[in-house]
Amino acid sequence: MIKNVEFKTPNNEVLQETNLARLYDDMSEKIVKESEDFEGRDSGWTLDEILRLEVRTNRYSPFRGSSSFIEVPKQITETKAIINVINKKDSQCFMWSILAALYPNTSNPNKTSSYVPHLNKLNFDGISFPTPLNEVKKFSKMNYIGINIYSFEEDLKILPLLISDIVYLFENFRKISMQTYKLDPCWYFTTPALSWDAMLLHTKVAIELFTDYDMLLFIEKGVRGGISQCCNRYAIANNRYMSNFNPDDEIKYLMYLDANNLYGYAMSKYLPLKDFVWSDNDLTEQDILNLSDESDVGYILEVDLEYPSDLHDKHSDFPLAPENKPPPNCKEPRLLTTLEPKTKYVLHYSNLKLYLKLGENNSTQQQERTTQLGSRNETTQLASMNETTQLCTAVDRLQPPAPPLQQNRLFLPTAVITN
Repeated sequence: MIKNVEFKTPNNEVLQETNLARLYDDMSEKIVKESEDFEGRDSGWTLDEILRLEVRTNRYSPFRGSSSFIEVPKQITETKAIINVINKKDSQCFMWSILAALYPNTSNPNKTSSYVPHLNKLNFDGISFPTPLNEVKKFSKMNYIGINIYSFEEDLKILPLLISDIVYLFENFRKISMQTYKLDPCWYFTTPALSWDAMLLHTKVAIELFTDYDMLLFIEKGVRGGISQCCNRYAIANNRYMSNFNPDDEIKYLMYLDANNLYGYAMSKYLPLKDFVWSDNDLTEQDILNLSDESDVGYILEVDLEYPSDLHDKHSDFPLAPENKPPPNCKEPRLLTTLEPKTKYVLHYSNLKLYLKLGENNSTQQQERTTQLGSRNETTQLASMNETTQLCTAVDRLQPPAPPLQQNRLFLPTAVITN
């Protein structure tokens, strides 16, 4: 007697990121297990042959209605690291995701209304919604944006669906560079190196190199780096807007100030360029204060500094004249801000002017030297290798402007063009 028996597997979603080999193994294992179970239930039947295998496929259409919004799995939501814009009235989840990434909103990040003002900033022409992967590449090229798309599975495994091909982005940058600077980025390892050559090419200046070894050592003493520290100052506001306002006490307001582009500001100043010589001028404190920051001749000085005790409390949060030396119980030097006296301290005369104006006294001047400074006007900007060596030249404003990030890449031994 022959009996036909069917063994089936449940329907499964097969997406672009689906592991077909694993899916096949899972289905095969289920069919084999069902056939073994059938034979083992004392049915008396044995498998004689497999007549046929059927694979049924249907087009997968997960979206129903007018919305493409899908709740994010709990494992992702709990990370507090994603934004899932709630677009329950449309199927434009891709558009809202891109806008949320490029124009973040901290007050209502999950609402589409937070990103409506930015709709015209990107080109979505020809992009359908919901957006298939091939149109993501199209959108990326139209807007010069690199986009990576990943899938998330229940076993916490993350699989890449689309990795951005940024070759065209570099080719666009290369085209702009050759049109603007007449330089090919392919010949450079870094953007600073490219920008340094662009600056020299367009300004036609020749920066004088040191031939005096003592001058080089002298300048190196002034290379200290940048301060990195937390300054916590305790203050209590007392003004008419406070509930506990006391009109008999000093009126005080608390303000939050954030200074940006300090490096770009420093580069816009008059900086040394050529004619480096040792100077025999005997400068007094008043001579230094009388020097113009835009003088054709400037000074880099080696001085001894004393910090008056009456300024200690006022300057305790952020003392002037940082120096490299080992802190207590440490062998390695660090850049420290201290109220201690400084000996043979090398600095630019404009810095010394600031220190004197803020109340720090200069006791003796050990060595001096003069330099010829590069001039500037409203249409040019100065660039230097770094803040302390102060090798500089005038840089014309170029169009199109270089990215703002390049402005912070002006360091020894390379520099960049800024707009």
